[in-house]
Amino acid sequence: MFRAVSQTTVPPISVDEDNRLPAAVTISVPATVESKYTPTHMLAVHSADTKDSSASSKVTVFPIHSQVLAVSCPRVPTLPISVPTNIGASISRSSSDPFSFDETKDVQIPLVPFAIPSPATFGHLLQSLYTHSFPHFLTILIPLEPARSYAGLGEEYDPDLHAECIAERWTVSTIMSAAMRVYGVWQNASSLGVRDEKVWLAIDIAWRAYRDAMLLARR
Repeated sequence: MFRAVSQTTVPPISVDEDNRLPAAVTISVPATVESKYTPTHMLAVHSADTKDSSASSKVTVFPIHSQVLAVSCPRVPTLPISVPTNIGASISRSSSDPFSFDETKDVQIPLVPFAIPSPATFGHLLQSLYTHSFPHFLTILIPLEPARSYAGLGEEYDPDLHAECIAERWTVSTIMSAAMRVYGVWQNASSLGVRDEKVWLAIDIAWRAYRDAMLLARR
């Protein structure tokens, strides 16, 4: 499923004269993607603080499979029924090989306004809900060694290893920005009621690492 959403092409989305988003959007997916793996919805993610959820500004779109959110996030509101509809196909020259062509199919799916506390960090969390990879998620939250070396240790992981590395390489302002990014992921996970314990473990490790790195950097 993650392969399907990562290969989905989303066209520019425009609003009507009343500044409202369309009810549906047409996406392009590789013809090799089976119908059962075609994304079911397009989320128009915006801040929960935004009064007008249909405003085109500050909206980021994400193709998703409703079953992924339903299983992982019990607090997600019920999404509208979706029956992805094939409306055409196209062939274009491959971006990786100029001598070959890529065949895609155009599919129409519902576009759903989706309010969360931190839209900027939603993509990181969404990816973890698909992959369930603790090492990968941890390296997203802390893109430094020793994250890649120790990401597989789980509860045995020592955040001091991260804190020292971060304090040596980053400025206080950079550490603060990274910590706020982790806080944004935590806000989203809490709001959606994420069930995956690996997500919470990675968030906890990253938060403690940045907290301790801040103390070390200020000495």
